[in-house]
Amino acid sequence: MSSDKSYWLKSGAYSLFEQLSRLAFGMGSLLILVRALDKPTFGIWAIFMVVTTFVEVPRAGLLQNGLLKFLSTEDENTHGEIITASIVLNLLFTIAVILLLIPGAGLIATWQNAPILQPMIWLYIAITIVLMPFFNVNYIQQANLDFRGIFWSTFVRYGLFFGYNVYHLIKGLEIDLLGLVWMQLVAAILGSLVSIYFVRPYFVWARKIDWTWVKN
Repeated sequence: MSSDKSYWLKSGAYSLFEQLSRLAFGMGSLLILVRALDKPTFGIWAIFMVVTTFVEVPRAGLLQNGLLKFLSTEDENTHGEIITASIVLNLLFTIAVILLLIPGAGLIATWQNAPILQPMIWLYIAITIVLMPFFNVNYIQQANLDFRGIFWSTFVRYGLFFGYNVYHLIKGLEIDLLGLVWMQLVAAILGSLVSIYFVRPYFVWARKIDWTWVKN
């Protein structure tokens, strides 16, 4: 009984710390950028963040709902098919996003009269590819009520970006918009690697795609 209580306390603590670290690093980075960037430059960064949010939020919801529902309720023998279906769905969604962003980057940059947005959005395409495993494996861990990897991958991803901004603030260095996106890419790569490390006990997959699970 005490071991069960300890398990739930640890799980709850990891989940709480994950949310707090995301909030703290996000707010910290925002406050630094508000101070470091002039209004037009910060406005461009805000537009870029709106674009990325429109990509990440739907994908997160699409994958999270299905994985949490089916991995927690279906027999373990079907988990490989379920996870493979989520990977396929993630891939199809990412391909659709890329096909929209390649021509859309120029249109958004022209519409906002901000040429720098085009290379920023094109670079974000690499980020959204790197984040494919980040989302998949974190929700697999969540479905198995193991929040350690979620906490550490989130801590690394958002903490590195925050540290990058803190370093520039302390050193009095100019923050470049493309530099920010490059740092997001590095942070996404390392965060995804941490996620993959922690998901190993729960990751199974099927060689054959079950399109019924993809539809579900």
